Order: sequence, then C-alpha cells, then structure tokens
Amino acid sequence: MPLNRLSDPTLSSSLRSSRSPLFIFSRRRSAAAESRRCSAHGGFDGGCIVHGMLVASLFPSVISSNFPGAIYASQTLQFKLPVYIEDEVIAEVQATNMREHKNKYLVKFRTKCFKSQGLLMDGEAMAILPTLLPTVTVINIALF
Repeated sequence: MPLNRLSDPTLSSSLRSSRSPLFIFSRRRSAAAESRRCSAHGGFDGGCIVHGMLVASLFPSVISSNFPGAIYASQTLQFKLPVYIEDEVIAEVQATNMREHKNKYLVKFRTKCFKSQGLLMDGEAMAILPTLLPTVTVINIALF
C-alpha cells in the first residue's frame, strides 16, 4: 500500500482527551517547546512522541483493508520503543490461527510494528472475518 501520512497527530490527542504535552504536536513555538521539554525530561530525546494507540490503529486498518467486513474483536500490545513525529513505521499482521464459526471465521493475528531502530510494538489481535481472502499487505506510515 502507499505511504500514508498523518498530518495532525494533535487530532489523536483531542480524540483521546489527552492533554499531556508529551504527545502534543503543535506548530506554535511555545507548545512545541513544552512538548520537547517534557519529552527530554521523560528520557525521550527524539522530540514529540506519537501516542502508541495511534500507531496501533494501523493493525485494524491492515486487517479491514484485506478482509472487507472484518470486525476487530480484541488487541493486546507491548510497546518497545517510542515513535516520534516523522518516523516511518511498518505494520505487519500475520494470521496465526483460525476457526470457522457460523459461516464466519475467528482469526488470531500476530501484530508487529517496526521502524529503522527495530521493533516498536508487538501483540495479538482477534477479528471475525466474513470470508477468507489470500491477501497480504504491509502499510508504511510517516508520522509528522
């Protein structure tokens, strides 16, 4: 799939009702400076951090783009590295188990995100699929 770009990670902040300056990206100098100060104070020297749940939202996107009508049922995550604005992220989803139930398929997926420095997060997801399609997709995303 093509490279996707999130033009305003602040929107994620608004949707989550999170006001932590650690996650707020702003073009205003005072807010941007506060975000960098909080990031540095927390031991993150790469600048503004993208909220992990925004990055994790790539997984249902990959699944639903390959299995139209999929219902995302659950997700477990372990965060390994921070994601900074402008990092390129690769999401990987791999089916590990499936069973048929009432003409639908309950599928367990292994989920991982990477950037150039290594593994960002991993976990598992469960989805209910109306049909099985033999398609594999990797989404690259640059966050800024």
